[in-house]
Amino acid sequence: MKFPRFETARAKAGATLLDLIRPGWANEIDVGQLKLESGRSCVLGQLFGWYSDGVEKLFAIRIGTPDKSGFLDRLDAAAADGGFCIPQDIFARASVKAVGRLYDNLTRAWKREIARRVSA
Repeated sequence: MKFPRFETARAKAGATLLDLIRPGWANEIDVGQLKLESGRSCVLGQLFGWYSDGVEKLFAIRIGTPDKSGFLDRLDAAAADGGFCIPQDIFARASVKAVGRLYDNLTRAWKREIARRVSA
């Protein structure tokens, strides 16, 4: 099966970042439960307990209270660039069905990155 390049590239970027920050992370993921659209079952949720906790630790940013400078928007963009979520601008414009397909594609891309690391 051919994977969409966008999701594949983003998952590869996020996996590479995790390789640097948390070596061996792929062995901690239950791929049978992996769902990128879930805050608990996504990559960061499985590694850090919850998506937002993982974003905070991974990007070394405290994401408590929104501010007027766009800080949280930049945090969301960083997480999306790493393939940990769908970019907000796409999420806001897309139908529920389209968002579901994007998350399915992203989950498959992450499963491929995990398989590369677990079998290596």
